[in-house]
Amino acid sequence: MWFEILPSIGVIFGALCLGQAATAFVPNMILGRPGMKRLFHPYEFDNYLRDQQLTGSPYKLQGLEAIPDEVEADKK
Repeated sequence: MWFEILPSIGVIFGALCLGQAATAFVPNMILGRPGMKRLFHPYEFDNYLRDQQLTGSPYKLQGLEAIPDEVEADKK
């Protein structure tokens, strides 16, 4: 009958959900950082470029100590 297809649909649906979960969590588990999801937001791309310029890696974040002071630059 028609209900005999329900287990097959459940297996296919489960495999699709597992694939989606794997793409979300595998980069974080293997690489120790999230994937490129942070670039999907338009305002985050500017922060990505800023971090790349200041630290050499967009994933190694530093705070205000990474930005040079203009006063110290004028004294030298």
